[in-house]
Amino acid sequence: MPSNGLLILASVSAGLEERLRTTLNAFGNDIRGVRSSIGQARIEFPRVPGIHFARLALLDDPGRGAGRKRLLFATDFDGPWEEHADAIHAWTRDPGAIWGCCDGYSGSSDFRGFLRANEISPGALSGLGTLIRTPGLGKI
Repeated sequence: MPSNGLLILASVSAGLEERLRTTLNAFGNDIRGVRSSIGQARIEFPRVPGIHFARLALLDDPGRGAGRKRLLFATDFDGPWEEHADAIHAWTRDPGAIWGCCDGYSGSSDFRGFLRANEISPGALSGLGTLIRTPGLGKI
């Protein structure tokens, strides 16, 4: 069975860029969670069924002003989109500390809606080399 891709590009809310960077770095430097406290915000990627790959990155968003950022979230997974979205949310400790830093996140009750509103078709990035070299976009 071929795997599926999820690609999200969400605008980070003004003033929350550094908070999100700090949160992502904390669990990005401890992906297995061996040094994390129980309440620390993180996504338990190793527990998400069918996931092969996950990436979170902050990208520059110069069109919205100096210092503004977008959150790139990409996964490769087996199974239906809805089950994957639900599993990502279920295995996110303190979702507001991650997704709540993004424009349009209104809470856990509409996580799928948030993802759908910010989803990019993986085929839309067939010219990824061009995207990476676009001035001001940042590096993926």
